[in-house]
Amino acid sequence: MDLIFNELSETPLCFNKTEAYDRVGMFISTYKSINNKFTDFNRIRFDKGYESINLLNDFTLGDFCKENRLYGDLLRGLYRSPYIDDQSPQEDTFIEKTFVFNKKGIDVDTYGLAVAYIYSVPAIGFLSETFWKSYKYELSVNGKIEHVFCLSKSDHIIEGDVISYIENKLPVTLVKSSKSFKDKPKPVLRDDHGKDTLLKFSYKLYHSDYVECVINSLPFNSACKNFIRKTYPDGKIEIVLTKTDKGLGIIIQTTGRNIRETNRIAEILEEEYCN
Repeated sequence: MDLIFNELSETPLCFNKTEAYDRVGMFISTYKSINNKFTDFNRIRFDKGYESINLLNDFTLGDFCKENRLYGDLLRGLYRSPYIDDQSPQEDTFIEKTFVFNKKGIDVDTYGLAVAYIYSVPAIGFLSETFWKSYKYELSVNGKIEHVFCLSKSDHIIEGDVISYIENKLPVTLVKSSKSFKDKPKPVLRDDHGKDTLLKFSYKLYHSDYVECVINSLPFNSACKNFIRKTYPDGKIEIVLTKTDKGLGIIIQTTGRNIRETNRIAEILEEEYCN
């Protein structure tokens, strides 16, 4: 997946080269923060070449890349063009719909933010003015107000609604445990009635590629009718053996990295072990 450059953030231009270097440095820091959190984003789509993106009147992003080899190599590796693939469904959508962005009370045409909306990904831009210190903006699409994200600071990626937005757009890709069955730690269980039953079931779960360990027993849930009692964004899942009289249960740690992955793992475990 690609991020989309917000061309509206190109202006106002910098006052001097020091400010230009700071602007690009923050842009790269923002990208790295996004990529560290979501490795699915490997490239940035631009509407024009770096030689046509101005930082100063006589100093372009292309000039920056020539002067700073380290950052320049990184930026060249990130570059992708055009904004929208030719003869694609996204291109048809852009042609068929009208996109208007209101900036400081003035309606302006936007390309990058519109493309970000169409691809359902965040835009990334320069922090060229205080207006871009926010990260969530309104975009008029055929007269209807929609929302689009533009990230220009590294700490934008820790915002809850930014994380939720990206997670809900990404495909669910499950990670398998690095531990083999014999390397997984002994299940931690309270010394309650039914411990033997839970221990046997815990080792059964350890055959799953997505289970890391059993954290603890759950309090009795005799009224619970669901095998999956609860899931958590950090990969924890509460499981209840509904066929036991007392509703014996455990909480396990899985490889889920967010709630969508954890929910998918929960579905897999229910299909394989709820019998």
